[in-house]
Amino acid sequence: MLTDKPRLLWAGLIVAGVTVMSGCEANSAPEATQTDDGGAAAASTAPVPQPEKSTPTAEGSAQTSAALTAIDTAEGAVAGGQVFDLELDTDDGVTLWEVKVAGSGGRQFDLELSQDGTTVQRKEQDTTPDDDVAKLAEATLKVRDAIAAAADHADGVTGVSAVEIDSERDGTITWEVTFGGDDGITVVLDAADGRVIRSGPDAG
Repeated sequence: MLTDKPRLLWAGLIVAGVTVMSGCEANSAPEATQTDDGGAAAASTAPVPQPEKSTPTAEGSAQTSAALTAIDTAEGAVAGGQVFDLELDTDDGVTLWEVKVAGSGGRQFDLELSQDGTTVQRKEQDTTPDDDVAKLAEATLKVRDAIAAAADHADGVTGVSAVEIDSERDGTITWEVTFGGDDGITVVLDAADGRVIRSGPDAG
């Protein structure tokens, strides 16, 4: 028969065991995420948001508009003019459009236009026309249409910075349209039917 003292000892051990087990169960519960203000926050199961596709910027749209204006101005300055090369260039802090225009009789003129495309600042005939002049005869797609078609495949990059007629190794005549400058994207189109041949930062 147990005396009162051993009974009290056994009761204390039982209580201690229950306390230890309760602590283990509490420790096994998932910990709440702590917020910056010390409060508890439940773990988020929401999907990670994906970056949105870039949208045309006002600056990019204005630059493309200036490019189209430069094309109209340059072609209007040359009899029978057709632009086949256009590039936005900055020299000594001055930004302007450098434009090559094919004229009647297979002639070529090199022009410099203001950044907004409205003013011809220099015009001279090139006595040794580029081979690209002859490629225009095979280009069903005109330069303005090439820009519009390329814009749909520029992955949201805006601002025409260069356009030129060129050809592939298999002889396919192409338009290469660049948006966003050297760090932008180039879209290469078949000049006969507007088909996209390739596009990307190094497509040109």
